[in-house]
Amino acid sequence: MGREEAEWDRFRREAQALGVALDDLSLGRFRRYLEELREWNEKIRLVGSADTRSVLWLHFYDSLTLLTVIGDARRILDVGSGAGFPGLPLGIARGDLEVCLVEARRKRANFLRHVVRILGLERVSVVEGRIGEGRVLEGEWDLAVARGVAPAGKWLRWVEPFLRDRGKAVLMLGEGEEAGIGEALRDSNWSLVERRTLELPVVGKGRRLLVVRRGDCFT
Repeated sequence: MGREEAEWDRFRREAQALGVALDDLSLGRFRRYLEELREWNEKIRLVGSADTRSVLWLHFYDSLTLLTVIGDARRILDVGSGAGFPGLPLGIARGDLEVCLVEARRKRANFLRHVVRILGLERVSVVEGRIGEGRVLEGEWDLAVARGVAPAGKWLRWVEPFLRDRGKAVLMLGEGEEAGIGEALRDSNWSLVERRTLELPVVGKGRRLLVVRRGDCFT
């Protein structure tokens, strides 16, 4: 087994350890996604590095960690999706999820539409524009997700109108990024319902997931 195949084999095994079973169809879609990401990355800067190891662990696997905290959510809103993270890997791994990727930058939105089309992801949609411009239905989404789009308080204000009653949002934080989050939650009346800390295999980076919900009962 060559080095790249070994990386893919470990990716599949580590996903399984997360509780995410990737069948051959899903794994094939991830491979094609990587190919397209590499090609488009030469024209528009989608990711810092498009080598297999970086993409598998810093982007694909990192996105899949969300599946450990989404619960029974089925409609997911990814605000500021960029190159498709974290929403697109969720749609690949879980065909039962409805995922909406919101991206304001036209070239990136074009990339997302292209990938969704060639992968045949019928339950994944792409909205080009900024959240709040009337292109996404309000009050319809179970869960909002994003990576590094805006400060927590501002991002929560953006997504709040689009969530169902008792809908949730997930803050994806790196090491040392949780400082000040509690104050931001209190100021906007969000409650912390779950905190999970994981380590990304191979690259050794930490990821902290904070699941929050509107309300006044903190845990």
